[in-house]
Amino acid sequence: MKKRIIFLDVDGVLNGFKFQCKDFAVNWSCVRILKEIIEETWAQVVISSSWRLSEESLSQLYRECLCFDLDLEKYVIWKTPKLTQWRWAEIRQWLLKNPFSDFVILEDSPHDMIFYVEEGLVVKTDHEVWLTAEDKEKAIKILTQKEL
Repeated sequence: MKKRIIFLDVDGVLNGFKFQCKDFAVNWSCVRILKEIIEETWAQVVISSSWRLSEESLSQLYRECLCFDLDLEKYVIWKTPKLTQWRWAEIRQWLLKNPFSDFVILEDSPHDMIFYVEEGLVVKTDHEVWLTAEDKEKAIKILTQKEL
């Protein structure tokens, strides 16, 4: 069965440069929005963030999302491989090896993903305000191929 996939960056999507919280590395409202995207589209998640490179970071991400009522680990099916410095190539490699129906990339800095941007497959978040309700609507549209 083919799947809807969210390629998830963390920094700049679930948190940002101005995010200051002594207890959490992710923002609760961004986690809530991510949860809504997942639930409304039945999507699964592939971690494309640098957070995927450390089991400690991934564990922290899962724990913190769980605190905000998102069992992210339940939806994560993989993480992109570390092949190069170019995230687009790592996403492409994953796409070539796995079945999917639709996908969206949640990313604050898609500078190396020009093809995916041109194809309308990237929701570019603002690294100062992170994932917003407007971003959610764009992601849902891409994943479900619906007109807004």
